[in-house]
Amino acid sequence: MGKKKKPMILVKSLTKKYNSSRKPVIDNLNMSVKKGEILILLGKSGCGKTTLLNIIAGLDRPTSGEVYIEGTRIDEMTEDQLARFRLLNVGFVFQDYNLINELTVLDNVTLPLKLAKNKNLDRAKKLLDIFDIAELADEKANTVSGGEAQRTA
Repeated sequence: MGKKKKPMILVKSLTKKYNSSRKPVIDNLNMSVKKGEILILLGKSGCGKTTLLNIIAGLDRPTSGEVYIEGTRIDEMTEDQLARFRLLNVGFVFQDYNLINELTVLDNVTLPLKLAKNKNLDRAKKLLDIFDIAELADEKANTVSGGEAQRTA
């Protein structure tokens, strides 16, 4: 018999309520996602999709409930612990990409590596190649197309 896989993401009894709202944006959500699974969040504007992603990424905190990423409970972490966790474990491509326009494509890719004290330029160049934007390495971020900016992010 095969070993039961632990979930990569596990959410238990998650509730998120903003001060101004009478009812929770997320109410008692339970879910798990195993490594390799694909999850689609679909719903009307304001139903809590972005809030859920922000909580799972450690960018927001739940009102109650538990959030585990690869077995690590993140909802009880301090802000410093969360910042370190995000730096080492979370990749997020925002709708507006959040690139620094004055930097080159390569500099935008290497910036998180520098913040993590991993100055591996070869790794950054390999990532540019994987995402088919190696030829843009020296271009300023504000000169590339939307798709190229998304791949840079």
